[in-house]
Amino acid sequence: MAKIKLIVADNGEIFRRGLTLLFKDIPDIEVLAVCSSGSDAVEKVAELNPDIVIIDKYLKDPGFLEVCKNIRRLSARTRIVVSQPFMDSDYLSALKAEADAYIDKDIPVDILSRILLEINAGHGFLSPSIAALVLKESAATKESTNWEFYQRQVALTQRETQILSLMAQKGMSNKEIASTLFITEGTVKVHLTRIFEKMSVRGRHKAAALAREKGIICQDSTPR
Repeated sequence: MAKIKLIVADNGEIFRRGLTLLFKDIPDIEVLAVCSSGSDAVEKVAELNPDIVIIDKYLKDPGFLEVCKNIRRLSARTRIVVSQPFMDSDYLSALKAEADAYIDKDIPVDILSRILLEINAGHGFLSPSIAALVLKESAATKESTNWEFYQRQVALTQRETQILSLMAQKGMSNKEIASTLFITEGTVKVHLTRIFEKMSVRGRHKAAALAREKGIICQDSTPR
């Protein structure tokens, strides 16, 4: 598999250098360039045509919204990931960029590398903490808080949604899910691990409870 070509654009030197050093140990990712300004990021994208660019929400000269717009114009294939501090109080402004993914800066690098692989494959991602804030804002403004809205925020794949439904609504074990979907039990375990990470929960019962809360299953359904 070809390496993911990455550009990191961030105001903070420590974040830029730290992420670059950490990615040196990830065989599937190659950092093409690091940028400290918006203009430099746009120039490097035009020159190097990366697969993914990680952009600091507080990037300047110009700001990240204009940078995202320019990158879309220059390279339709480049996927855009917006990074921001954990539990940023101004989280909603980042959503205006219409990026492919939104991540917290404190995300573990091993999880980030897996997320980048999914993003490169065409999937989206929204960090659970950001999703939680979006849902809270949605409830406060009486917007939709149903399962479809929640699923969009945590970016569950179709297969992950299917497995979650079988686990939470039907109360199936990993072995039963594997038999139903004609996949291995090990594959089910991998999917469940990703589901728990995306939903920011630990274990089957908490995932099932959250699924009931968001309306994917009936309130009186209880997993075995």
